[in-house]
Amino acid sequence: MAAQSSKKRTLLCIVIPLLLLLAAGYLLMWHRIRTNLQDAEAEAQYAVFTLDDAVYEECSLGIVQLYAPEITGITKEICGESAGSARFSEEEYPLYRLLALEAEGKRDGILVMEKEGVLRCYELTGFLSLADSPSITDVCQVYGIQSAEDIRSVSVTEADGTPIDTMTNPEDISGFYQKFAALGESLSDAEQAKAYYDVYAEKYGDTDDLTIEGASLTANSEEANERAYALWGEGMCMVGLELSNGLRISDMVYAPVPRLFSVFGNYRLTEAFFS
Repeated sequence: MAAQSSKKRTLLCIVIPLLLLLAAGYLLMWHRIRTNLQDAEAEAQYAVFTLDDAVYEECSLGIVQLYAPEITGITKEICGESAGSARFSEEEYPLYRLLALEAEGKRDGILVMEKEGVLRCYELTGFLSLADSPSITDVCQVYGIQSAEDIRSVSVTEADGTPIDTMTNPEDISGFYQKFAALGESLSDAEQAKAYYDVYAEKYGDTDDLTIEGASLTANSEEANERAYALWGEGMCMVGLELSNGLRISDMVYAPVPRLFSVFGNYRLTEAFFS
């Protein structure tokens, strides 16, 4: 009995410190995780700001170089005139225009913010007036697109960013602009679902593979789900515009099979944009 009691005491002497060590490690790890989460949450509030009607989102040096390829680093030397200030809750930080764009008299596609001695770059990604699926006419108006001459280039890429084509020829851009400007009003969610359903039915005939109820479209089997994804992704690509005024419209989606073009809404295609 004494030997067993001694073994228990020895075991407890090993187990209890081990448990305490594990508990301390867990608390330390959780403290670090919580601190990291709090830091990330605090930083997230500086990811987006609005200036007048324009929405700016923080961006990388790579995005800045799309506007001004000659820029190799985010330093004070790239800053031009004051563009006002960005407001976050009760805090305000000074904004500067990009000197490279300012010199050409272009609009503010990129702004630089100085926060506690650190420079951060922001790209104009939209306008508050375009938040509710606007018409293409509204999009063109707010971005200053009145004719094909206002578009400098059209880039077309795979979904992963692999280049497909870049249009710079005035004749090609004119053809693109005519189709783009004719897109008209944005489709409702229910109209988008119907567009997808019609394409599937056109491909596979009258079928019970899909169920459509208002804006909800449901595949009734795994096979139908796979066929639908494969069909709707066929020929899909990303489109970006570089405008003469220095602004860009990025991440537009061209989906030729369901005949939809996504900008700040989803618009019905009446003819193919690209061969």
